[in-house]
Amino acid sequence: MRWTSWRGFRVSLISGRKILFLSLMMTFLMPFAQSGADPVGAGVSGTASVSEVSEPSKSNGDPLEKMNRGIFWLNEKGDIYLVAPAARVWRWVTPSFVRTAVVNVNRLILMPAIFGNDIFQLKFDKAGEDFLRVVFNASFGLGGLIDVATMVDIPQNDEDFGQTLGYWGVPHGPYLMLPLFGPATVRDGVGRVVDSGATFYFTLLPIWGTFIIRGVDLLNLRSRYLEEVDESRRDAFDYYVFMREAYMQNRDAKVARARGEDYQRAADDDLYYFDDEELEIEEYNDQVERKLQREQEKKKQDNEASTQKDAGEVKQ
Repeated sequence: MRWTSWRGFRVSLISGRKILFLSLMMTFLMPFAQSGADPVGAGVSGTASVSEVSEPSKSNGDPLEKMNRGIFWLNEKGDIYLVAPAARVWRWVTPSFVRTAVVNVNRLILMPAIFGNDIFQLKFDKAGEDFLRVVFNASFGLGGLIDVATMVDIPQNDEDFGQTLGYWGVPHGPYLMLPLFGPATVRDGVGRVVDSGATFYFTLLPIWGTFIIRGVDLLNLRSRYLEEVDESRRDAFDYYVFMREAYMQNRDAKVARARGEDYQRAADDDLYYFDDEELEIEEYNDQVERKLQREQEKKKQDNEASTQKDAGEVKQ
């Protein structure tokens, strides 16, 4: 009896350590691939460089901008030279129905986390919808290979723990560009770890099995947005700012939606997760350009004020 109890404790301890380890590793090894120009000293379309118009500022929620831009640049290289080429090969060798099946299975895998966040946000109607999606797709959809729930008009929800924290008033904190993982905030980073730990393979599969599943899912999702990412990389005024503003607006919109509040239309985050929608890049380019112009004007005014102050001190 003592041995049985100790064995159960030991298994629980190992499982807990595994969940913690994999959750932390997935934060850095699940590349929601980014794209954009070299953020370090790259020219912005116009006359000024990135360093001249986008100095770190606490006012925009990005006090770590200098560090974030460096990480963003590394993420870009990883996407351009590793993730995107592998995704192109994946798309070339796999038929479309296989790629669709991978998406459907992954959505089923994520349903426990979504269902839990429905409950945490007191959205019991959505929890019922998500429960029905699991029942229909797991049974009639051949284990999730076919999205039967969508065929019968059961809505698909996307609640996450970062959104849940925002629903209960937790501030998003500083903007972060995570190595390989992409855009986040402190709140959303914690949310991603919790959501990752809610998936079944963290406790049922060995580590190598977990990475195989996530790797296939990554390649599959990235392969769906090869052209869109290339286009946004080419057309964005300042792609780092573009990604930051789009991400932050989307997250604010999701929290507002969870609270039942109105929020002006923001980009859908599906591009970051390579799901179903496209960002309207021209709209965000205009927003970014106006914001950068305001930053330039403010910097110019500050410099003029500083010069006048120095001149007055010299005269005295």
